[in-house]
Amino acid sequence: MFLVNEKVVYPGYGVALISKLVKRLISGRQTSFYELKFFNKDMAVLVPEDRLEAVGIRRLSSDQDLEQMFKVLSEPIQKGEYEVGLNNWNKRNKKYQLNLRSGDLIKICHIYKDLQWISQTKELSFGERTLKLKIEQLLIEEIAVVKNVDKEKALKFLHKSFVLAQKTQQEKVRKVDVEIQDSSLMKKIKIVEQSAISAI
Repeated sequence: MFLVNEKVVYPGYGVALISKLVKRLISGRQTSFYELKFFNKDMAVLVPEDRLEAVGIRRLSSDQDLEQMFKVLSEPIQKGEYEVGLNNWNKRNKKYQLNLRSGDLIKICHIYKDLQWISQTKELSFGERTLKLKIEQLLIEEIAVVKNVDKEKALKFLHKSFVLAQKTQQEKVRKVDVEIQDSSLMKKIKIVEQSAISAI
């Protein structure tokens, strides 16, 4: 049950305020609608009271929800997590749009994370860039409202998590390189030892 003056998130559109409850006569039947006024868009929509959750409208995230999102973004990408179907944009976009319409914060941040990582390996297509920018704006808007900061600071929160993931990934790569070098060195030592033994 949602309340008037409650802040909610409309999937794909952003944060809105339930400004009032409106009753309309539809086909001879009185129907209740919530009027949603968006924070960063000059528009309002009417959504049937009994359809709010069905269309994916959810309550504004808590600080704890955001921390969970930042944690997901700060974790290094797993091999194969985004490489599969890297070139199949239509297939990926279908999955992305489904997750976007769900309104689920974590699913949405996974889309952003995927596109961020893909941008490190290739130039994003027009569709990928457009979706990445849209999701970034949606996340920034919610972070700004929840933490009561401006959009610039909200963007820093978002980018900080991704930078941390990059550093962790680089450290893992360096560790693997060192292990490979150590392994190669040990093999060379064994070869030298075997040669010395043979010479004796």
